[in-house]
Amino acid sequence: MGSKGRQLWVALAALAAAAVFGTAAQAAGLDVLFLKSGNHTSSARKIGSVNRIVIHVTEGSFWGAVTWLRNPRSHGSSHYVISRGGDVVQLVSTSDVAWHAGNRWVNRHSIGIEHEGFTKRGGFTDAQYRASAELVAYLAARAGMPFDREHVIGHDEVPHPSGKGVGGANHHTDPGKKWNWDRYMALVREYARDPVKPTYTTKIPKVALLAAAKPKPKPARVAPGAVVKGLALWDVPRVQRLWGKGVYRVEFLVDGKLLWQDRVGPFAFGRGRGWDTRTVPNGRHLLTAKIYGRKDYRMLKRYHVRVNNPPVQLALDGVTPESGLRGVASIHVSPSYPVQRIVLYVDGKPVSRDGSAPYELRWDTTTASEGQHELTVYARTAGGRRAATVVPVVVANGDLPATLDVALGGPAGDILP
Repeated sequence: MGSKGRQLWVALAALAAAAVFGTAAQAAGLDVLFLKSGNHTSSARKIGSVNRIVIHVTEGSFWGAVTWLRNPRSHGSSHYVISRGGDVVQLVSTSDVAWHAGNRWVNRHSIGIEHEGFTKRGGFTDAQYRASAELVAYLAARAGMPFDREHVIGHDEVPHPSGKGVGGANHHTDPGKKWNWDRYMALVREYARDPVKPTYTTKIPKVALLAAAKPKPKPARVAPGAVVKGLALWDVPRVQRLWGKGVYRVEFLVDGKLLWQDRVGPFAFGRGRGWDTRTVPNGRHLLTAKIYGRKDYRMLKRYHVRVNNPPVQLALDGVTPESGLRGVASIHVSPSYPVQRIVLYVDGKPVSRDGSAPYELRWDTTTASEGQHELTVYARTAGGRRAATVVPVVVANGDLPATLDVALGGPAGDILP
């Protein structure tokens, strides 16, 4: 790990340590750690020129977002990033223009705030809502903005630069339906009654030095014959030397399917974030990098790799092995990795399916015979990975002696011990 990476890791560890004292500190205002990102346009603008605050979602971890938005290759940034725990990092001064909205005019007149989480899955916490609302209340008060939805907007409300559509240049959809606007704006107005200036610091508390001793695991890297898992870094080192000699595009293909292309050197999959190997089944795969240059220059680099990710796990709530079922059984499924769909089979026949989280499967046991049955909960990811959990159960809808009926759980739909 380089010195800059270690400093950032230490700084974020400091935030985690400081979160322990978050409740007491909140009364005195937020603690904000300033970690400068070079991804901005220096403007010396006055806070009065700001008329929008744009709410974003990171689509990944807090650590990953902070690191990526400080990386020159990301071509993006935000003024603030807020973790699920309520930790706040500032990357760009509010007097400068951050590259966050996908609309140059909006960038010049707004402040962007990223929130750790996912647009489709959510994951936003009370601590995160409160930290963000307290920050927005202070910033809006300084800018003289009303505390309303016309001035505090989502990335999905930013106009496209051409005027066709919303979501900025790339039609972003964050923060999405999982973001609770009513709750959030109520908190903003609550904090706006007495806005408190945050406490800004660039110093790293000594308590974080202990956490820095923990080494960061090395990411997997694509190379001929490599065994990879999780996010695997995939770049084309030889192309770096040819960049100035006319190479203008590199295409990255997995098993013949184009997944990414980079037109800016240094050339790497996902702008250096890596290829998510969990989007394909375990086993051997052929990765190809197609290099294009001037004067019809072409080059292919092929990598045979083996993907070896842990299997997708399915946690079931509502049924256990050898349990008795009556009436309509409801089974909640929590996969360890995002899946495309989940299907419930009873004795090999599909009876219920769900294609979006939170996943719930339902089975009317009154349509089945009394006695033993085999349930199979099957899941499939968008990349073709599969998982299945088999649960033997007993259907007991018939009349029972009064004492036994009480012992077995009573009304229809209950799980019987």
